[in-house]
Amino acid sequence: MPLVSAIMTIRNGEAYLAEAIDSLFAQSLSDIEVVVNDNGSTDGTQAILAGYQDSRLKVLPVDSARQGSFADGISRAFDHAEGTYVAVLDSDDVAHPRRFAAQVEFLRSQPDVGLVGSAMQWIDENGKGTSIYRPEIDPDALAQEYAWSNPIPHSSVMYRRDLASRLGGYDTTFKFACDYKLALSILNAGYKVASLPDILVRIRQHAGRVTRQDEHSLMRNHDKLELMASAQSLSFLDARARVLGRRELVKTAVHYARDLVCAGRVHEARIISRDGRRRDPMYYLLYAGYQALRGNR
Repeated sequence: MPLVSAIMTIRNGEAYLAEAIDSLFAQSLSDIEVVVNDNGSTDGTQAILAGYQDSRLKVLPVDSARQGSFADGISRAFDHAEGTYVAVLDSDDVAHPRRFAAQVEFLRSQPDVGLVGSAMQWIDENGKGTSIYRPEIDPDALAQEYAWSNPIPHSSVMYRRDLASRLGGYDTTFKFACDYKLALSILNAGYKVASLPDILVRIRQHAGRVTRQDEHSLMRNHDKLELMASAQSLSFLDARARVLGRRELVKTAVHYARDLVCAGRVHEARIISRDGRRRDPMYYLLYAGYQALRGNR
């Protein structure tokens, strides 16, 4: 059984796949397996994967019954992972050579932490750094942020496999926010979530990634709304976090209702708008009015 399972799901990612896989096999901690789910690629992805001779690579062939969303793909990769710890890397990102060693060391020393991420660097299509993001490193302060966001990038996380399995793994009903759901489940189970201050992953921003996000705006807003509503029940939230969470819920409700109207689902839009108004009537009026003014410009 390997110490770390690195999991990845990919569809038509030939442009950056080799760099991502190479960064996993270049880890200073070598007791790993790399589990890659092919989520229906039609480009050169399969040929690139077939070119690796490393026995630690486990490629899952296309499964039409579980082919579709990111959640379907990453859940399938997780189901085939055998490591004590599971690390995630997207197929267009790059892991620092010491990432796994640092995260394993931290989880071993902090048994009350169920999931750990890290600081990250945004890079462009050519691998040039553009900016740096550092999540809050105090676990108690970090936990508050889950009321209004998913503050740790999924491509930087490592978590305990047995814990995630007990919690049901990835909930594939959340097609674009299954990682947020998993983190909330870990927090609800009484474990902490943490982030290391070191930059241990480089996350790539490119045209294909932005396009995918735009295309699925409606489903993303649905997932975000559902999960932030669930996050409101976290027992440890302070008053500030609850207020910020409600306001982000209102913002998401406004955007989600707009998406529903554009999709011709007017009745659903009315229900979402009504729920947003109920949560914070004054803020709803202010934010909806601001968005309407922006739309008129």
